[in-house]
Amino acid sequence: LPVQHRHHPPPPHMVKAVILLGGETKGTRFRPLALTLPKPLFPVAGKPMVYHHIEACASLPSIREVVLIGFYNENLFVDFTERVSREFNIPVRYLKEPGPLGTAGGLFLFRKELIAGAPDYLFILHCDIGCAFPLLPMLAFHKRHGCVGTILSCRVPKEKAGNFGCIVEDPGTHQVKHYAEKPTETFISNLVNCGVYCFGPQFLEAVGRVGERLKEAPCTGNLDALQRSASRDSFLNGQFTGYIQLEQDVIQELADTNQLFAYETTDFWSQIKTPGAAIELQSLYFQHYA
Repeated sequence: LPVQHRHHPPPPHMVKAVILLGGETKGTRFRPLALTLPKPLFPVAGKPMVYHHIEACASLPSIREVVLIGFYNENLFVDFTERVSREFNIPVRYLKEPGPLGTAGGLFLFRKELIAGAPDYLFILHCDIGCAFPLLPMLAFHKRHGCVGTILSCRVPKEKAGNFGCIVEDPGTHQVKHYAEKPTETFISNLVNCGVYCFGPQFLEAVGRVGERLKEAPCTGNLDALQRSASRDSFLNGQFTGYIQLEQDVIQELADTNQLFAYETTDFWSQIKTPGAAIELQSLYFQHYA
């Protein structure tokens, strides 16, 4: 009898998600609403702000884990992470930074934990934004293009573009040709960074390279690394502090080396920097879920 070979479907790709929370020295523009609650737990549309991000991540069929990174006291998130872990039946945990490390310092500090289990894809989301979170079509777009990273992007009025990270893309391929974080002196583009990313595993290697370069810069006299650092907070008394900015230090470098693509959404998107923005976003969420 001929041998019958069973064709097993390929294993699903494994996805992790990281949500960047910031900490207590941030969000002063959000007062007085955030005096009694950390900003990520402030209710927007009836749910904690960060809940909407976790709900979107939990909708990904191959999601393995959601990691929250910030420098709030971890006790503030114990009940919340336990509750959403049970609700969505996925591990949700909080990793506490020792202090303000910028938007990528925690990714550098915890990169070995984030790469554990060899995830195929890594979503990075800023907490202080709200949108429809089109993560599934964004992941499909990312897979088609086979790049290091995909930036969720949208169009804003030209006069407001300088408040955001601006993207110049190839209109045919959507490859990012130039990236500028909050340009003030000249208009770059009205296609802006929404603060949601999909990356391949090479991304954490890129974060590691940036961090190691900054760490070694004071010892080696690497003036280029010192000058390219996004913030003076990266160095104190000639030593690297662990402070790294995701957009200025990492995204900028990946854009300069043609390793990013832009996935444009036409659905709603808003930053949540002020109480007024939270109220406006609440209305957008209610319309979206209606």
